[in-house]
Parts: sequence; structure tokens; C-alpha cells
Amino acid sequence: MSYRKILVSVTKLVAVSLFSICGIGSLNGSSEKPRIIVTTDITNEPDDQESLVRLLTYSNEYDIEGLIGSTGIWKLMDPATEVIHDCIDAYAKVHDNLLLHSPDYPTAEYLRSITITGNRGYGMSAIGHRGMSSEGHRGSPGANLIIEAVDKDDSRPVWLLAWGGTNTIAQAIWTVRRTRSPEELEEFLGRIRVYDLAGQDDSGAWMANRFPDLFYIRNVLIYKGMSFKFSAKDTWDETRGGDESVVTRDWVSKNIQKKHGPLGKVYPDALHIWEGDTPTYFYLMPNGLNDPEKPWQGSWGGMFGREKQKNVNIVAQEYAGAPCSRGGCWVNEEPYLDYWMYADAEDKWEYGEGIYDNTWCSIFRWRTDFQNDFAARMDWCVKSYADANHNPVAVVNGDESKKVLYLEAKVGEAVTIDSSGSLDPDGDSMSYNWWVYERAGTYTGKVEVTEPNASSVCVRVPHDAVGKTIHVILTLRDSGTPQLTSYRRVVITGVR
Repeated sequence: MSYRKILVSVTKLVAVSLFSICGIGSLNGSSEKPRIIVTTDITNEPDDQESLVRLLTYSNEYDIEGLIGSTGIWKLMDPATEVIHDCIDAYAKVHDNLLLHSPDYPTAEYLRSITITGNRGYGMSAIGHRGMSSEGHRGSPGANLIIEAVDKDDSRPVWLLAWGGTNTIAQAIWTVRRTRSPEELEEFLGRIRVYDLAGQDDSGAWMANRFPDLFYIRNVLIYKGMSFKFSAKDTWDETRGGDESVVTRDWVSKNIQKKHGPLGKVYPDALHIWEGDTPTYFYLMPNGLNDPEKPWQGSWGGMFGREKQKNVNIVAQEYAGAPCSRGGCWVNEEPYLDYWMYADAEDKWEYGEGIYDNTWCSIFRWRTDFQNDFAARMDWCVKSYADANHNPVAVVNGDESKKVLYLEAKVGEAVTIDSSGSLDPDGDSMSYNWWVYERAGTYTGKVEVTEPNASSVCVRVPHDAVGKTIHVILTLRDSGTPQLTSYRRVVITGVR
């Protein structure tokens, strides 16, 4: 048994008796790996390839069931699936070293087997009856892969992450609607979740309009919080903030591209922004920060509204009326209005001497943590376990999973939340920071948290918090290099 497993086992025995609460409640949630399928218009610009390289370093944290070359507003034809294979080839060369840090990294052979091409052509014009096979569906290998994944005997939903257009996803739904009963279609739709980056063709609007109950998130603008823009024109000054030292070209060169093996070598320089598509899987990162079924909780992948919003499409807003060309096309969603999706919500974050109150800070507030985390993963590509850093394990109230903890507590009383059983697999010292994520909860008043830098805290539930939620976050940091972070979220609902 590994050192880490021994520590976790011993910690669990000690910590399980530490749960002390004046209004005890139930714990629920899931720590299972998210199932994901990515559709990407890779080679449209460098950021898709950058996002793919990072995803490969986190492939132990997800069940990746498809990597699909797709089209979109900036790439109207010919998905570049071969570039996905190039990145997997680089991954294959570091796979053995990654296994020193986690046994869950999939083989390159498996990743190649689920790398496939989606619908060719742009948006809704490339799906439907054209090219129907004798079996009654269009011959898109990517769409068929999606259908096969959703049909598996697996209770977990399939997250469909669109880095470009969504017409391969729409094709899968179109095919199921044509070939199955209404009840079977409803079951199929209930097993999928869509996270769409910026609405890069018209098929997302079609899906949301035709199937209003579909779980659909659109990251309209907040992806811009990943980094500042490098282009001299239109630098997105309004989106900037937080720690920008970790998104400079020098930082990326030192920590990602150079002396980090073959994967670092296939991580290209940014043209406009680093990794604009990465928030799609950041949203699902199993790091203890959020429950993906609740878009308003806030995570590395952003914060979204509690209710779906109407007709949200940034590309249409910025490029309305622009003619189609090889470089792009206006996303004309008018045939599919009105539609509703979960979309960007404003967050609030105090940093240094300033306070941000906008949508973009819902991502850049985490930037130091997620960039340090990526740097550590790149170290895993070339370093031994002893020479690299690994995330601390946040154990809260005896629970060592990464799930969100939900509980009820009587108003006016205090809840004790204990993380003294937390540990660091490298033996590093750890620092604790407990804080209330105000925008995530429904209680809008002040909440008292005693000794927020101790391993155990007491949270007093205000008298006027009946039926309201209070989100308490533990940020647990180690003293290693790069400094790594883990989180746990405790959601308290006030009751009488």
C-alpha cells in the first residue's frame, strides 16, 4: 500500500468521530469521475491544441469517451482530427512517467481509439437528411460515437464539451429523434449535459429551442478570464484582473513548454488567448470545489445563472451581419429563436486592494491555483514521484471524497466543520482558509466564520437564514513547489 493510501486510511479512522454540529444533516453527492466527450475545431487557432495538451495531463481525472474533430464559425470545413492524434503521440511518450503519479492515466492506444471525426460542414446546414445511411442515420462517426456512449449502461451523465461548433452533438440528437420513440428520446436527452464555448454555430440554438429541458450551459464571455489577450487590437481591458504573472509567455515557456518533455513541445504559443476552451472541463474538475449539476455554484470553469437566460450568443453580437468567408461566418440563430440556456453570471472577488464585480472574475479568481496545478502536471511528465509536488487531500468531517457536502442546521446555532484529518501526500505543511462564497448562496447577509485559518471552524447560521443556503469553502494549500491547492465546499441550509 502506498504512503498516501496509508495516510488516508489512518486519517479516516481518526477524523470520522470529529463531526460536531448543532443541527446535524445528511451528506450526499458523487465523487465519481465525470464522463466527457470533447468536440474541437482544433487548428482554428492555437488555443484548442493548448487546451487539449492540458486535458491530457488531467486524463486520469476524467473518463474521456470521445475526442471529436469538429467545425465551427472560424473553421467551416474539414475537422483536423490528425492534430488530435499528434498530441496523443506526444502523450504516449510521457505516459509511463505519468503512471508514477497516478495509475488512472489511460493508454495512448485507448485515446486513439476514441479519436474520430464529426460532421463536416458548418452548423445546421451539415446535419439532417443529407447523407442518410440505410440504417436511418447520417454517416458522422462522431455523432454515432456520442450515441453509443450515451447508450452505455452507466448511470453517470455524459458531458458534451463543445470547443467549436455543436453540430456533431446536434446530429446525434437529430438521429435519435428520427429513429426512436418520444419516450426514448426523452431518456436520451436526460442522460446528456452540454457545455458550449461561445456558441460557435447555429446548432446550439436549434437544440435549446427544440428541446427546452436539455441541460445546456453556454460560456458566453467568461472564458476571457483565462488570460489577457495578446493581440494589439481590442485587448479586452475590461476582462483583465487577478494574478497575470502566471499567463505571460515567459511563465508558459518556463513551466509548460521547455524541459517538460514531448507534451510541452506540442503546446503552441498563444495567438489571442491561452486556452479559451479549457473552462469546459475545468467546470467538471473533481477538486472538491463544485457540484456540476448546479451551474450557479462557481468553479474553475466559471459561474452561471440559477435560471436559464434567453438568446445568448456572443459571436452573433460581435459579428452580426458579417458575410461568410473561409475565416468565419455570422451565427444566424434567428430561425431558432427563442431559446434558453444557463449562461454567465456575475461574481464578486476581493483581490489586493481592489474588488472585482463582473463575470470574468468567476474564472480569473482561480488563475494562480489552476496555473500552478498545470505546472505540477507538466512536472509529472518528466519527474519522479519524490521530485514532484502533489495536491493535498482535504478531509472534511471525516469525508475524504471530493464531493460537495450538504447539510441542514438550525438558525441561530453554530456548525462546526472540521478538516484536521487533511493530509499532504508529500509531507508538506498545509495552510487553511475558510470563506463564504456569497454569490453562490441564497443568503445575502453576513455570516460569521470563527478562526478562518484554523483546521476547524465554527459557522453561525443567522436567524434570518431559514430556507437559505450558505456556501462555505475550504481552500487547502500545501507548501510545495509549485504550491498546490485542494478545496471542499460545505452547503448549509438554515432550518427552524
